[in-house]
Amino acid sequence: MKKSWICAAACALLFFLSGCYGNRIGFSSGPKSYEQELIEKAAAAVESLRCNPEAGRFDLYLQHARGVLIFPRLLKAGLILGGKGGNGVLLARDENSVWSAPAFYSLREVSWGFQAGIQEITLVLVFMNETVLDAAVDSGMTLSFDGSIAAGSTGAKGELSSVTMFKDIYYFSDVGGVYAGLSLEGGMIKVRQESNESYYGARATPRDIIYGLKFDHPGAEILKDALH
Repeated sequence: MKKSWICAAACALLFFLSGCYGNRIGFSSGPKSYEQELIEKAAAAVESLRCNPEAGRFDLYLQHARGVLIFPRLLKAGLILGGKGGNGVLLARDENSVWSAPAFYSLREVSWGFQAGIQEITLVLVFMNETVLDAAVDSGMTLSFDGSIAAGSTGAKGELSSVTMFKDIYYFSDVGGVYAGLSLEGGMIKVRQESNESYYGARATPRDIIYGLKFDHPGAEILKDALH
């Protein structure tokens, strides 16, 4: 009996110590949330853009950016009636080049015409001024080619010396490993309030996350580090 009690106590102590060790090195006590997985995929997308010369001068635009919206995985599928959709995160950078925590958004687009097949797309929008970023934060936006958005992978030629040379928004798209132009006309970007509250807590609005700096999460550091 005494031996059994000692064995049980030793097992309990081993379990306790292993739990403390796991917490100390940052292991999660449970499965990752959908939001955390999305943030980590966004960080991987940024790293991929920074390492691939086909993406153009992504770093150059990022140095002058006021904000960045990252959709690590958009699915485009359709037969006659086509659609493109997925979820992403939006961050803003302050005057000290410090990135905010990410707020959650979705992109939805429906288009008509003959089309078939499924395609996976990574899309990154880089906001070059406060006006367009501010417009997107609260209510999202509808993408349209009115001269304010351009393809970053084909638009960056030579050294850009002035922010005034930029369009309002540049986009970078990875379509099956190829950085190329992408039709974004009519794409609707919306706030995913349920994800914001799930990740940060009740009443976590994009404005409070991005501008108010009232909410943050240690899991977001991986994306901030990737952007730096």
